[in-house]
Amino acid sequence: MIIDIRDLTCRWINLDTATENAKSMNDLCDSLSIGSHERFSARTLPSPEGTPPTEIHYRGVGQSHIDCLTSVRDQLPALVLEDDVEVSEDYSPLIEVPDNTDAIYLGISHGDGAYKAMDIGNGLAKISEVLAAHAVVYLTERYLDAVVSVANHCIHEIYRPFD
Repeated sequence: MIIDIRDLTCRWINLDTATENAKSMNDLCDSLSIGSHERFSARTLPSPEGTPPTEIHYRGVGQSHIDCLTSVRDQLPALVLEDDVEVSEDYSPLIEVPDNTDAIYLGISHGDGAYKAMDIGNGLAKISEVLAAHAVVYLTERYLDAVVSVANHCIHEIYRPFD
């Protein structure tokens, strides 16, 4: 299956106060000819007492992703971005993936290094044991629903970032 990023519904998550990021995202999406993109207002939520300073925003980030994913559920495939993404020199708007693909994670993330990646050719890898949400093309309701479930579990039950 060939996915053309320019033809997808695109939402980018952005705090109301981050006006410079909003301008950058509008400019970026326009420069990439992403036809249907719009800002999704991010939420801020208090974190539990004792949350490490590096994770203080995890509840707002997680809930913002849950809300955004819920808003595009009936518009798949959809591209969901955070408002500080950048495009590399390797960017191509056309991505060929196997027909049974649930999602496409665009980019890189260092995370905790505990993930697995298997080369499947054509510059693609099948990844597991990672849930990074910075730039993802959601292809199936099944995967979107799984991400929403994991995010809810993480931010409301075990009190940690979901990605």
